[in-house]
Amino acid sequence: MAPKRGSVATGLGLVASVAALAAGGVALGIELERRIVSKRISRTSEANLEEFFAVRSEGPDVITPDGVVLHTEIDEGEANDVTLVFVHGYALNLDCWHFQRLHFRGQLRQVFYDLRSHGRSGRSEAELCRIPQLAEDLYQVLQEVVGSARVILIGHSMGGMTIMRLAQTRPELFGNQVRGVALFCTSAGEMADHSPIRGIPGRTFSRIAEPLMAALNRVPELVAHGRRAGSDLGYVVTRRLAFGSDVPPRYVDFASEMLAEIPLEVVAD
Repeated sequence: MAPKRGSVATGLGLVASVAALAAGGVALGIELERRIVSKRISRTSEANLEEFFAVRSEGPDVITPDGVVLHTEIDEGEANDVTLVFVHGYALNLDCWHFQRLHFRGQLRQVFYDLRSHGRSGRSEAELCRIPQLAEDLYQVLQEVVGSARVILIGHSMGGMTIMRLAQTRPELFGNQVRGVALFCTSAGEMADHSPIRGIPGRTFSRIAEPLMAALNRVPELVAHGRRAGSDLGYVVTRRLAFGSDVPPRYVDFASEMLAEIPLEVVAD
């Protein structure tokens, strides 16, 4: 008799946990164990994450030439001589700018938007989920939402790559309208040499990632169950990969929540 899908998912979660512990060493195992025990001892200590997703404002929809609706939000400020435009990273959404948004709120005009296929924006065709298209989307946001105001562009990870591509294709904007750029945790290239998994060379990872994602896309329900079953492991992985230093657990939960919202198909695209 074939095992039930939920049982298989739980088993996969356990296997993934064991594999991660073997790859990450004893320190990772201790940290994971501490997280699980902490959850069991006191559920009341878990953070209420609503505050991170409750900072909202209105903004016009931007409809790209291929029909994707980009969700935007505008925070007006007392000083409107310069506008801050935030471009988030891969598998995140505009909520990731929570702390920066609160810091500048009421002071400077701020524009946020969800990249195509992310957050509240519409889904894109897979072949257009590429940096050149993201740069064109950013250019359209500048034209339709920002207008002629002076701009400081702020990009994280894939958002930083998007800004760099815009500088490459439309250099006339920089120094004129775009008066400054801030880039965080990003790269101008050579990403094929980088691997997010310790012990696996970058070019090996790039070869196996695409067929692996294609295989997982064929069993989306199983993957969704596995994601939920491996929430404790997900916490440890997020903390290790997304943060360079110790942060409060609720910050890790905040990042994990955003990552969990991204559909597997979009990750693959």
